[in-house]
Amino acid sequence: MAKRVKRALVTIHLYLGLLLSIVFAIWFVSGIAMIYYRTPVLDVTQRIAFEPSFAPQLEFMKPSEVSGLALDWPDVEDLHASTFQGRPLYRWRQGNGRWSSGWADDGSAAFFHPERLAAEAARWFGADAAFKYSGSFDENSQWTFFRSESGHLPLYRFSTGLGPLRSEVYFSSRTGEPLIATTPTSRLLYILGPGLHYASFYPIRNRNQFWRDLVNWTSGLGVVLALTGVAIGVWRIRWGAVGTSRRKIPFTRFWMHWHHLLGLLVAIPTFTFVLSGLFSMNPGGMFPSMAVSDEFVVAKQGPRGSLVALPEAHAGLASLPFNAVRVDYLQRDGGTVLLAHSKGGNRQRIDFSRGSWRAEAPHSEAALIEAFERVHPGRLKQAQWLEHYDNHYYSRKERYRPLPVLRLILDEPQATWLYVEPTTGAFLRQTDRGSRARRWLYNGLHSLDPQFLLTRPWLWTAVIWSLSLGGLAMSVTGVALTVKWLRRKLGTRRSRGEEGADLAGGVR
Repeated sequence: MAKRVKRALVTIHLYLGLLLSIVFAIWFVSGIAMIYYRTPVLDVTQRIAFEPSFAPQLEFMKPSEVSGLALDWPDVEDLHASTFQGRPLYRWRQGNGRWSSGWADDGSAAFFHPERLAAEAARWFGADAAFKYSGSFDENSQWTFFRSESGHLPLYRFSTGLGPLRSEVYFSSRTGEPLIATTPTSRLLYILGPGLHYASFYPIRNRNQFWRDLVNWTSGLGVVLALTGVAIGVWRIRWGAVGTSRRKIPFTRFWMHWHHLLGLLVAIPTFTFVLSGLFSMNPGGMFPSMAVSDEFVVAKQGPRGSLVALPEAHAGLASLPFNAVRVDYLQRDGGTVLLAHSKGGNRQRIDFSRGSWRAEAPHSEAALIEAFERVHPGRLKQAQWLEHYDNHYYSRKERYRPLPVLRLILDEPQATWLYVEPTTGAFLRQTDRGSRARRWLYNGLHSLDPQFLLTRPWLWTAVIWSLSLGGLAMSVTGVALTVKWLRRKLGTRRSRGEEGADLAGGVR
């Protein structure tokens, strides 16, 4: 029976290795590249930094006077105001993700054609840079397929430089904002990193179910490959030689010897890496989302306000301690507050709570708790201020989260935690037992990002490099054995009695 089990394990490992050894090598190489680069999509902070400041004399019409906004208002989820080439502008996003804009000086719809955006490209590249308009792009392009930007399509590209040495920026045709920017280095790092790691190329990612099936199947088979490798590696050790000078690894030929040895050294990290990659896809919906549920969002916003009641965007800006570049409209507790942003990342809430528009300090702990218990009486168990990130609320370079926040721990079986941002009182994150389990089974095992390592970037980088290089070396030996085995099978280079037979030795 033992021989039959071993025979089955070796056969499974052999044929899965033939299929996936190169894939494993690609995963480890791309994992290293992803240390340094993730996405060409500009985040909100980068977009705000590009916005021009409000001119002191600039005035806005009320949002209700913008015709397109009035028509879309029942489905508007985000609304903010900024300026574009000296004119006041409202931008809004509907529930389907589609963005629109309207001028706040005459109420007309705003459209952003390449001729108008050329001045923005000049600001982006610098006044002395030579650049050109290089086309309109939809989702069928490598740098514009990102789902988060689909509501802005088509995008208009401007570039400077020639061929593969060019730098590019893509502007929204609907809001005039820069959304995506690439350089020769960033394009290379993206292809070597997320591109190879997630099969993140638009012909694949635009076919969502095919892409999910591809990742799920390769990850699932990779788990089986890693597990059988662990079992065979441990089984084939010469345990009787342990503690003596005799050879513990039974294989003498170079590639098989090192495949066995490296497999033993990195077997567990490799298995957890592939398994956590599978968990990243949340197969079968086994883990709950970390997004704040509608129950809390709707309760915090209160009844939807009237568009007519919204103030002009410049209301209260005179009381700000900085020059604002953007104003967000936020619905809170049945009313509207304004949130002003500066280029440097400062944010300030402006509300009408004292009879006139004025800048307000962040909410106190007592005010945040009172607002929560007013809507959810008896559900709060404990409240804790977080001045530093914890293992479930934290930032990465591609995902910023503000501090401090108030963590609300609810008294319920699923042990829900809510993280509340004091400037606006918004719920930024929700976790429960299931989502916290996924955090460790996916992020913890795949990205190795507990706070102990994230607060020590040099140590985190060293750990990722070390484990990835170990996994890569093991994968390379697997690729070499695959090539040798195929050559032997095809009768082109080796006879059946040479090293390729070692790989299949447990089968014979």
